[in-house]
Amino acid sequence: MAFRDPVANVFKYLGGYQSVTTTTPGIGYWMKHSGPRTYNTGDEWPAGGIQIVPHDPIAGASGWNLIGGYEIAATAALVTTNPSGQQSGPIYKYSGGYAVATTLDPGYGYWIKLLSAAQIIIPETLAKDGKPVEYFPENWGKIVLTDATGINYTLYAVKGETDLSQYELPPAPMAECLISDTVVEG
Repeated sequence: MAFRDPVANVFKYLGGYQSVTTTTPGIGYWMKHSGPRTYNTGDEWPAGGIQIVPHDPIAGASGWNLIGGYEIAATAALVTTNPSGQQSGPIYKYSGGYAVATTLDPGYGYWIKLLSAAQIIIPETLAKDGKPVEYFPENWGKIVLTDATGINYTLYAVKGETDLSQYELPPAPMAECLISDTVVEG
């Protein structure tokens, strides 16, 4: 990865975090930084511009997968699997904590949980209607907590039968990566 922070470590997730030296489009990565750093300014782009790669399906394993988008923003609710129906719950992003992603933006990583191994198919564009899928029903009770830095956390209360596996959060970041909340994709 040209122009990356030389002391930044890059990790992929495959049942656990694994250090990598090269990245692959469509796969998501955690990157530890030694301090603030801005990527995707254009300075690190190849002389011929951003390389457009085929938007091939991403091979996903059973359980949690860290994926990245391609060079265009895509609607998270339109992500599909082959075979169909293998996605369990919403797609998550990370920025100081986990939140449901409405779009997959270039340069960021996202978590998706699969019921079994499947191909993950990222849509080619944003949806025209822009309506996100609502994973948390309106009739659920909710408490919104705000910390001293202004970050909001939502606690939901549910009465009755609910498949809680649909609301499991992705794996915790590695302790050494908690210094930075930057997630990048290849």
